[in-house]
Amino acid sequence: IAILNVYAGTMFGTGWDIGLFNGMGLNTDGSGVPESSSLRGLVVKLWIGGALQFDLGAVVPGEWTHLVAFVRPKLQYACFSRAEKREAWMFEADSGENFNGFELLCTYFLGYQMPLILDTVGVLLETRQNLGYVKDLSTMNSGGWGSDFVWITIGPVFNFALSEKSSLSVLIQFRRGRLYDEPDIFA
Repeated sequence: IAILNVYAGTMFGTGWDIGLFNGMGLNTDGSGVPESSSLRGLVVKLWIGGALQFDLGAVVPGEWTHLVAFVRPKLQYACFSRAEKREAWMFEADSGENFNGFELLCTYFLGYQMPLILDTVGVLLETRQNLGYVKDLSTMNSGGWGSDFVWITIGPVFNFALSEKSSLSVLIQFRRGRLYDEPDIFA
């Protein structure tokens, strides 16, 4: 049986610097080291999404028929109050490539559940991409830094049933990154 879940949420936050670590700030030069905005701004995120999951074992009974699938798209709007429309910013120790605007984040999982200690194996795929004006800021085809780039993270998932009430999940993730040189950054 397929299960559909629809959700929405919001987050308000700020950040501060601790020693060598920057909590939040503007990344105006593209270096990834932001101008400090410690406690001088507010980050707001709003999102809506849904999740669809399916287990073949619900349709075809049996211990060895549990082919499972999960898809979760999420539309998110993020805004840093100190950033102008085309300014990059950093928050929560990320790469400093955030812009005020919309993003589409998706999670996909395809796996197999079995009645063994290793009870689930599968592949987890996550994507993130800019939408709206941000996508067209500096495209890779125009020699820019890649505002139209799609971040892809993929890897195997292994879940071990340790007891009836506890388990151990092991994930190995590989992330696709942009390959650019100094003239391309924030061109």
